[in-house]
Amino acid sequence: MEGRFLLAVIAAILLGSSRAQNTACSGYADVVFVVDSSDSVGQADYQKELDLVKQTVNQMNVGAQGLHVGLVTYGSQSQPVFNLKDHGTAAAITAAVDKAPFVGGNEDILGALNTAKTQMFTPTAGVRDKTSRIVVLVTGGRSTNKALTKLRAEELRANDIDVYSVGIGKGVDVDELNGIASDPDSRYVYTADTFDSAKALAGVLGPKICNGCLQKADVMFLLDSSSSIGQTNFQKLEDFMKNTVKDLDVGPDKVRVGVMQYSSYPSMEFPLNMHDTRYDVLKAIDQVSFMGGGANTADALKYMRQLGFSQNSGARPDVPRVAIVITDGSSANSAEVVKEAENARRDNIGLIAIGVGPNVNTAELQAIADDPDSAHMFNPKDYTSLASLSKQIIDAACSVQSTAPPMTTPMPGENLRGYFLAT
Repeated sequence: MEGRFLLAVIAAILLGSSRAQNTACSGYADVVFVVDSSDSVGQADYQKELDLVKQTVNQMNVGAQGLHVGLVTYGSQSQPVFNLKDHGTAAAITAAVDKAPFVGGNEDILGALNTAKTQMFTPTAGVRDKTSRIVVLVTGGRSTNKALTKLRAEELRANDIDVYSVGIGKGVDVDELNGIASDPDSRYVYTADTFDSAKALAGVLGPKICNGCLQKADVMFLLDSSSSIGQTNFQKLEDFMKNTVKDLDVGPDKVRVGVMQYSSYPSMEFPLNMHDTRYDVLKAIDQVSFMGGGANTADALKYMRQLGFSQNSGARPDVPRVAIVITDGSSANSAEVVKEAENARRDNIGLIAIGVGPNVNTAELQAIADDPDSAHMFNPKDYTSLASLSKQIIDAACSVQSTAPPMTTPMPGENLRGYFLAT
């Protein structure tokens, strides 16, 4: 009797832990698992791969406003087992995974990735608009054509699909796993020595898929809205912001997002503590209006530091603070820009600098960006190209560390044509 009671208590604890993890995971994504069902894995270890998939799914917030999951299995042939639209709960998905038949044959990873690309991420299969799109390859071997497999994975990534590689056992080719996965490998590549130990990866993989690497942070976009940008390019800039925000786990205790813009003077569009959901942030971005005028970058950085990342505006003491600065030219006073960028770093604000087009002041951009420049400075050729940088910007933001308490607002409530800035 005591033994049964103890087992019941343990089960309740584990169930509570699983529910807590589901609550903590609040991504909005369409996820397709691509699972090795070849002879090199064998039927017994194939079942262990499916156990990994089920345990990973149980870490997710499956539902209409959360994650949708599809499954492809492959051997000599690849086939969709179920589509993204087919199952609306984690329980239904895990039941469907249990029914996935063993395929057998050679390792046609190339064909499996193609099946995911052409058959799973389609409206017919249930892909949704404005979701993150993710492929999780689970393999116990290597492809029959490594070069072409890497190219097919590159096509997935070029179509804004994140690719995770999970390699199990000694038969995998780590170089191939790295070539298939999105960058950086430290985020997107996972390995297990044996099929028995693979299910332990679910505790890491599930939260990564749900929330990405940026699980708790204060993120402020600082936008150049001067006349050199123009209304058309400003709209593309807003599209870039929305494309980035859709991959963030927005919430009052997760990622907070604010937007400031500047021309001759800075303007707070909305502070970090105004919007608690991704949907509300996306709507608010649509309401941001182009300003026009000069480009006073130094005052914008100063205002962002003192008011944008203040306690009154919602900055928190225990999370990374990230500023994403976007411009297409240079300021009137580069020395002041350098000074204010250093002041921001002194106040534990991580700076990512994006200079769009050929007319940016590279030295000024390097001064704004954190070191190394290779990880924190970006120079897309035009505003159309800016859209493709969202994933890289998030990865750069993930490198910013937690910070000391933010400063309080010097003069709360300013509206910014007559703004006051403390020294």
